[in-house]
Amino acid sequence: MREFNIGGVVPFGGYHWRILDIQGNAALIITEDMIEQHPYNNCAGDVTWADCSLRKYLNSEFYNKFTAAEQSRIIPALNKNHDNQWYGSRGGEDTWDYIFLLSIEEVVCKYFGDSSKNLENRSAKQRYWFQRKDQNNNKRRSTFDGYVWWWWLR
Repeated sequence: MREFNIGGVVPFGGYHWRILDIQGNAALIITEDMIEQHPYNNCAGDVTWADCSLRKYLNSEFYNKFTAAEQSRIIPALNKNHDNQWYGSRGGEDTWDYIFLLSIEEVVCKYFGDSSKNLENRSAKQRYWFQRKDQNNNKRRSTFDGYVWWWWLR
């Protein structure tokens, strides 16, 4: 039996996935690189993760790209979608998802180094949740077609 470790990379469904967390027999994984680009929502306006078109796509069309055997290994997760205290945006309803985006807390405070002080002590001039000199930025870097690219959070 193969041993899995946090930070390790595993092949699954034709992609390489990094293991972010292991709880019992379940692992939270994220693709090593961006594999597709989609808008968060197909229509402009105020929308939460629960109602966005990207969530619908990930949990239907994208999920259905996996084989039946692979789908049987994907465990639905309950996502607590808290309000974003740093940007004042609504989190919306909690959701059950097979495939999902990480939250800002998961990215900034949990799985890619703890940069919570940068969220809690944001300066008035700081436009984004990250600081250019944050020591954890390289851990959060994602590429698409060989270029560093932004990625969505729920």
